[in-house]
Amino acid sequence: FFANGNDGDYTDASKPPQGQGDSRTLPVYKYEVPETVGTAGLLRAGGSVTESIVLPQRFDVTQGEVTINLDHSLAATTLDSLDYLRNYPYQCIEQTVSRFLPNIMTYRALNQLGVANADLKAKLDAAVNFALQRLYAQQKVDGGWGWFVQDPSNPLTTAYALIGLTEAQAEGFAVSGDVISRAQDFLRTTFVVPAPSVETWRLNRQAFVLYALARSGAPDVARMA
Repeated sequence: FFANGNDGDYTDASKPPQGQGDSRTLPVYKYEVPETVGTAGLLRAGGSVTESIVLPQRFDVTQGEVTINLDHSLAATTLDSLDYLRNYPYQCIEQTVSRFLPNIMTYRALNQLGVANADLKAKLDAAVNFALQRLYAQQKVDGGWGWFVQDPSNPLTTAYALIGLTEAQAEGFAVSGDVISRAQDFLRTTFVVPAPSVETWRLNRQAFVLYALARSGAPDVARMA
């Protein structure tokens, strides 16, 4: 911005402090959203496959780019999802478990398919160990977990955390038996007696709690029946 008096006695000028370069120009950005498209099939030796990319005519194709990734197995396409879950930014109890539980299950499948790798295992180890320490620190006196550390213990959150701890233990991670036992004890205090007057959501939640207990090695056969 430049200002000049009519007689030239008074002038002033200013450049944006956050501008770019010596002239402090302000960039104008065009916002874009990348699109990911996946396709799969069987390509035999000596064969070929043609994939067409059709863009609307209103698009200026000179202003974009296309990146092609080829994977030899459908299992390999899950690696980007694992990285997203590992870096999910939120930190409530449910999201803490969601950072490592899907990764454990997927890594187990990749390992069985023979496509797992050391780098992925190292990232999984770091994510699980971080989550375990967080769960230990935020378990409440009654053995449960709330959605957030300041919230009271919640049966749904506690059941989900218990499943996560159980799967981590099954994968070979050292999980405190006392933490699991206390979580099981808390869940046993949340049962309701099924009756027509009981809300459906309570019965649905109890079914999930019973599943978590059974998955962790402490089934309540009578209530399940």
